[in-house]
Amino acid sequence: MRTEDLIRALAHDSASRSESVARRLVTRALVGVLAALCVFALFLTPRPDLSVVIVTPRVAFKFLITLALVGAAGALTLRAMRPEARSSLWSVLIPVLALLAVGVAAELISSPPAAWRPLLIGSNALACLALVPLLSLLPLGSILAALRYGAPSQPRFAGTIAGLLAGGIGSALYALHCPDDSPLFVAAWYGLSITVISVLGAALGARWLRW
Repeated sequence: MRTEDLIRALAHDSASRSESVARRLVTRALVGVLAALCVFALFLTPRPDLSVVIVTPRVAFKFLITLALVGAAGALTLRAMRPEARSSLWSVLIPVLALLAVGVAAELISSPPAAWRPLLIGSNALACLALVPLLSLLPLGSILAALRYGAPSQPRFAGTIAGLLAGGIGSALYALHCPDDSPLFVAAWYGLSITVISVLGAALGARWLRW
């Protein structure tokens, strides 16, 4: 076999494997979403006014933030599956945090200072801290299982990104139920809940994704 043919064959094999790895991640992530939907159906219901309020700025912003996190973390998770990948956590966090900061600033400007604390605390902070991680656990397990099929060279980092992706999925599902719509609430309690699942992902990744 000529050298050029060998190079083409290796490139084709590498591309095929990359497509297979990406396909497996997407499939496992979808399985995790379906499993989380089952958990949601067992323990929660969509808020009664969802069809009305979903187009309001606060509620739309809540879904924008959570789905932006899913998109950014999902793209980085695909990269983290490859051994040569070198990415920064900030490539996910900076765009999402910047978007969140805009929403928080708009809330502070449009609300009187006396309302800031009630908007921050809301009425479901403890439920958020419990239910977002609960809804994120099965997606996290599915995503970590897919990452094991790849070859991440930074297992703790890959686990952290998997946690962010799972946390974004769990928080988007919880947003269907949660009546607290203030960006202040989202920043504090959704943010803390996603941090919890990301720390868990980092710990599990360091243990399960080593090779």
